[in-house]
Amino acid sequence: MNTELSTEEKRAQLVEFVPNGISITPMQFISLVADQILGRDKQGNYRPAADLKLFLYQCKRTGLDPLARQIYAVYRTSKVGDAWVDKMTIQSSIDGLRLIAERTGKFAGQDVIKYEYDKDGILTAATATVYKITSPGTPPFPTSAQADWDEYKQVNREGQPMGLWGKMPKAMLGKVAEALALRKAFPQEMSGLYTSEEMAQATIVHSPFIAGPTTGDTNDGKTLEPVKVKRGTYRLDQAVAEEEKKATIDPEAEINIDDIEL
Repeated sequence: MNTELSTEEKRAQLVEFVPNGISITPMQFISLVADQILGRDKQGNYRPAADLKLFLYQCKRTGLDPLARQIYAVYRTSKVGDAWVDKMTIQSSIDGLRLIAERTGKFAGQDVIKYEYDKDGILTAATATVYKITSPGTPPFPTSAQADWDEYKQVNREGQPMGLWGKMPKAMLGKVAEALALRKAFPQEMSGLYTSEEMAQATIVHSPFIAGPTTGDTNDGKTLEPVKVKRGTYRLDQAVAEEEKKATIDPEAEINIDDIEL
């Protein structure tokens, strides 16, 4: 018996996960997500359909727009046995988390981020406090979260802060603390969503929207190998050179649905 899905059956499976209210056709939306957000693996193949479905589901559940950079997929390389494999992490911008909180109707603002320094004036931690309305007529309930510099900073092979972590350390750590506080206050709405600032220390990534060390062949034809560095994280022997990659989006384009293994 032939169990292979027809093209229309594949379309129906994916369209089921498309968020409501989009301004383009469901297949155009799926095409953009598959090609521009999830991207392709080192062999040029589309990412697994399970990843695509999960990502589309999170877009629909959270109401975040991947084409507006509110939510995106990042592939990090981890070692499984003797092989390095790509694992998807769904991430949001801090603006995406703020939007989710605002849409609940229960977000009541936040305090200015508080920073802590050691005796030498070096940044050590940031604390964010957000307020949530828990019941009518009662004061908003405060929820605080602290982010420690040593746990979240992104460093190069010499252990020095790199990229925006070197240029804007307070802003980056403050975003981490705010994300922690928002997710703590709104766990139902934000469960499973992490910001790029929170995940910066895990730098083996592959994403059309996140610049960083990637596995496989580089543009100059050299193959990069993972190296072990401080704090037990794995990095590639190449530093992040830019903050984001700009994706070229053609809203009229559609992928060949048969290229995705369902």
